[in-house]
Amino acid sequence: TNSIVDQESVLIGKHPMKCLKNFQGVMLELWFRVFVRDANPRNIKKGFLAFSYGDQKFMLNTPQWKDIQLKTTFKAIFLNTSSVIQVGHYQAIKQDSSVIPLKISKSSYQKLQKAILDSCAYQDHQLIPITHNTNFYYFKAKNPYNMFYTCNTWAGNMLNKANIPVSPWTPLSYQVVYGFL
Repeated sequence: TNSIVDQESVLIGKHPMKCLKNFQGVMLELWFRVFVRDANPRNIKKGFLAFSYGDQKFMLNTPQWKDIQLKTTFKAIFLNTSSVIQVGHYQAIKQDSSVIPLKISKSSYQKLQKAILDSCAYQDHQLIPITHNTNFYYFKAKNPYNMFYTCNTWAGNMLNKANIPVSPWTPLSYQVVYGFL
């Protein structure tokens, strides 16, 4: 089976879906609690994997909100642009109002994992890596980004496919998180 992370080094906790992270009311990430082993099996570290979706140029070239470029934003909204799944690893979650805790069943978790993997593009049954840096890995996504399929639409679709009810169309983050507040 395909996996975004190495199955041998990551163990999923009892309640794997920890939260939705709502960045300034603009975009969502799906966070999972994980336990990561290094080369020594006794060294297990707790952490979180965060998954999000977006326009490829925006995700790769906009490290902070102050770096947003009008041309890239315009293309992402009004054209079908290449998209990526961003995977980040964090040691901890800063507990604040942007963190929305969720607990889901094992069955819903498995559906959510499958939905995320199914949203990735593949070549020869392998995820297509785009690039990585010290904080994130980027994989090619199946669907193009546009005003009708945004980062929040992706997050809403992932939750819906896992039988976690959200609005049928969620271009804005509040439409996804409203039912969990």
